[in-house]
Amino acid sequence: MTRLGPEMGRGSRSVVYHGSDAQVVKVAIADTPDRWLRDEHRFLTAARLGGAPGPADPALVDLENGRLGLALQRVNGTPMEQTLCADPGEGTLLGKLLAQLQLDVWSCRASFALPSQHDRVTAKLRIVASRHDLDVRVLLPWLAHDRPLGLCHGDLHPRNVLLVGSGPVLVDWFDASIGTFAAETARTLLHIGPRSWMADDAALDGRRALYRSYLDAITDAADFEGDELDRWCTVQLVARVAEGVGLDDLPELRERLARW
Repeated sequence: MTRLGPEMGRGSRSVVYHGSDAQVVKVAIADTPDRWLRDEHRFLTAARLGGAPGPADPALVDLENGRLGLALQRVNGTPMEQTLCADPGEGTLLGKLLAQLQLDVWSCRASFALPSQHDRVTAKLRIVASRHDLDVRVLLPWLAHDRPLGLCHGDLHPRNVLLVGSGPVLVDWFDASIGTFAAETARTLLHIGPRSWMADDAALDGRRALYRSYLDAITDAADFEGDELDRWCTVQLVARVAEGVGLDDLPELRERLARW
């Protein structure tokens, strides 16, 4: 039986607590089923076996309250987001580092224990179509576009990157999948792009620099076809609406879909 220590951090679907001296324990929030932790354990294990830089020694543990926890090796690093806010002048360097990390993950071996990005995104599009009367049919053929598949983290952005001396470590692998690189890039662009900026943010200049350097580095290294990246940004905008984020984007989405 694992006993939880003080809370370390909180996300939209889980809370991270101190565990033992060498561990942290991730616990799903009350309305999130424990099976999500089982899935993340499976996805992280598969990603690490393929060489991805995720936390070591993932293990499912029983908690005193009868719930399930995901124990992970404690990573003594600083979140990239925190580094950017502390020194916005590092934005350009951090953007290049983020791009290289994404390319490194893509080069890892992708296990078929991971879900299909295509299936996950298609399900989200259909959810939005039914809930918000959004015609997403024009996007469905694009999802089946014949492109190489590889390991995708699914939520790669500065808050999920820990900077340590031996190199960056990626956390939060619940959205990992086998998918296309353009879809993975588009998801990151939405996280770090102008939609995520606040005018009064002290690190605004750093965020702009990170975004520009990430985009330059990733487009120089990847072979995107025509408007492939723009189309995938639209797909990922719709997917975010299915997750309960970005409802304000619905008018723009309708315009984009009408153009296509």
